[in-house]
Order: sequence, then structure tokens, then C-alpha cells
Amino acid sequence: MDTQQIFLNFDEVIMYVFLLGGIVYLIGFVTSYYIMLRQNWSHYKILAFSLLKLVISIMISLAIWSNWIFNFDIMFLFVFIPALLSESILILILILMIKTLLYNKQ
Repeated sequence: MDTQQIFLNFDEVIMYVFLLGGIVYLIGFVTSYYIMLRQNWSHYKILAFSLLKLVISIMISLAIWSNWIFNFDIMFLFVFIPALLSESILILILILMIKTLLYNKQ
């Protein structure tokens, strides 16, 4: 039995990560937008932070996916597990960052 290797470009891999984690990224984007909107930030600042969080989340998901060592699949129904892990980590960091900024203002 002969196995074939498929070579992908970096942009194709990023596209697959974004395709597989699209639902998780969308939910994370909306969640982070709502968290920052409650802090009365400007919409441009919220959009910039949300897009930056999205890019960082995709990179973290790619790193988790490339180092996946577990014996189960990276997809659970329609949820891309590396994207879920990276979004939850980044949303927790965002909440801690906002709480720190609010504590320093007082």
C-alpha cells in the first residue's frame, strides 16, 4: 500500500483553519465585541482589538493543530477543538486585561 503526501501552502493551511473553526471564531468575535462594548470603548478600538484577537487566535489554533498528539479527532461535531481552546484562552486574557485596566483607573 502506497501512501501519498499532500503538500499545502501556508495560505491554504490558514484557509483550512479558518474554514474549520469558522463557527468558533464567529462566536468568539461576537463575545469579545460584546465584552468590549460594555466598557464603552469606541467602535474603531473594539473592531481593532477584535480583529487582532482573531488573527492571534488563528495562529494559536494553527500551533495547537500542528502539535496535536491526542488519539482523538480535532473536530467534535461542528466544533474545531484547537479554535475553541485558543478562543477561550484569549477571551479570558481579554477579560483579565479589562479588569486590570479598570482597577488601575480607580
